[in-house]
Amino acid sequence: MALEFVDEVPASTVGRGRGSRIYTPEVIEALKDHPGKWAKVPGATPGNAAAFKRSHDGFDYKSVNTGKTKKNAKGEAVAVYDVYLTFNP
Repeated sequence: MALEFVDEVPASTVGRGRGSRIYTPEVIEALKDHPGKWAKVPGATPGNAAAFKRSHDGFDYKSVNTGKTKKNAKGEAVAVYDVYLTFNP
């Protein structure tokens, strides 16, 4: 999976704060190869990013509300977020 790195996360950040399929060793290595850079991680959610951060030292995340919604399993509309991760040793 190719990651898109950015110097700053978009301004609409709402927080700092299925993971094994998303946070693969390749993604972890790519983040470590670009310390201090933020990468948008496809498929990541604020919840699984928070869990990843708790179990991996040096990583941080920010979630950005895209303004879009999707239906959850109950048929309710829920917000869609872009999740950015960074590694700071």
